[in-house]
Amino acid sequence: TTQSKTWQQIFQHLAIGTVLTYSIILFFASSDKYTFGIDRKVIESQRNFYGAINVTEEKFLSGQNTTTKKTLFNGKISHGLQNFNTPDTRTPTSYYSPSGGIGNLITKLTTEKPSRPLRVGVIGLGTGALAGYCRNNDYYRFYEINPQVITVNEKHFTFIKNCKADGGVVDIILGDARLSLQKELT
Repeated sequence: TTQSKTWQQIFQHLAIGTVLTYSIILFFASSDKYTFGIDRKVIESQRNFYGAINVTEEKFLSGQNTTTKKTLFNGKISHGLQNFNTPDTRTPTSYYSPSGGIGNLITKLTTEKPSRPLRVGVIGLGTGALAGYCRNNDYYRFYEINPQVITVNEKHFTFIKNCKADGGVVDIILGDARLSLQKELT
């Protein structure tokens, strides 16, 4: 009957679609060129007057290698991320990446006058990603109002540590940046 042919056609289309979907998944899963998230979890969670801070760790399978990405969240807002177990562990990420506005500016400044140390002030520490541009004798000062961000940064992220290891100087000023900067003027 016509109705049984219609159901037969629907079943055939579903079967073909299912086989194609699984084939595509298997193709990409076996390819070394594609990256897949395989595990994501919260590894640190704190709360204080300034809200909830969470650090997530996400592992990715890329070819035969497993890489890790850690992200700092204040509530649901990302305050930076860092890649680990990859050649770009020291490279600033997210909106501070080399292709972003601040990345272009710092690259231009260090290219035009490579021997001149930079003095950089940053409001908000986050992961400390801007310190990823740090060179020997550069000076980075971060203003951070939330003491838990400083603690979490020291424990989970390495941009600041790498800057210091490369001969840079980093100061983290705890307090409201507006008031801290105002004090520095007097």
